[in-house]
Amino acid sequence: MNDTNRPAPSMVTVYWGRVGSGPSRPTLGVRRAYLRETLAHELGTGGPRRLSHTPAGRPVLDGGGGGSPDDVSAASTAEMVVVAIAQGCRVGVDVERIDPAGVSLGLLEESLTASERAWVQEGHDPTRFFHLWCRKEAVLKGLGLGLALHPRTMAVDAAPDPDGWRPVETPVERWWVRSWEEGDCVLALAVDRRGARVSSRQFAVPLSSARANDGP
Repeated sequence: MNDTNRPAPSMVTVYWGRVGSGPSRPTLGVRRAYLRETLAHELGTGGPRRLSHTPAGRPVLDGGGGGSPDDVSAASTAEMVVVAIAQGCRVGVDVERIDPAGVSLGLLEESLTASERAWVQEGHDPTRFFHLWCRKEAVLKGLGLGLALHPRTMAVDAAPDPDGWRPVETPVERWWVRSWEEGDCVLALAVDRRGARVSSRQFAVPLSSARANDGP
């Protein structure tokens, strides 16, 4: 295949920012304001106009070009908001604050496969749970299924490939996922096409702007 026929590489930009303080999740208005600001930064002023939401609340980008349209995914926890904007692939993102006190044996049994539970327990490191959980959530969000598909149906504990991606066989199709830490949070990114180029950046949106869009 020559260069003129080779498909353009998929590109994903992950924006994350602190939008408040305290243990409470940012409000819907703050989360959507952050989403619109990052879309404008990444795609230009027309980016937010392409945004809509499914009945379940998943953000959708209309008007993507080519056979694999642009895609967007968003997540939040405590005071952090994360948005992943993809060109040339589908995408899912998740974030969780690392809270070792919240990891119980019952939670491990409910959400993880046997091999995943063993990986968490052998490392004596509850942070591993949050890496696994975020990877699962990112894949499920990318598929558009949320928790309609039980997290135990996917195993994500194997070591990643040298490029950082870990292939995941879902009941629907194969995806790739990776996770990393930003401060006291774990972030995970999932894509449906291997080889996506990823950049991650901290992006601040003035709280006054976010709160101005906050509704009741």
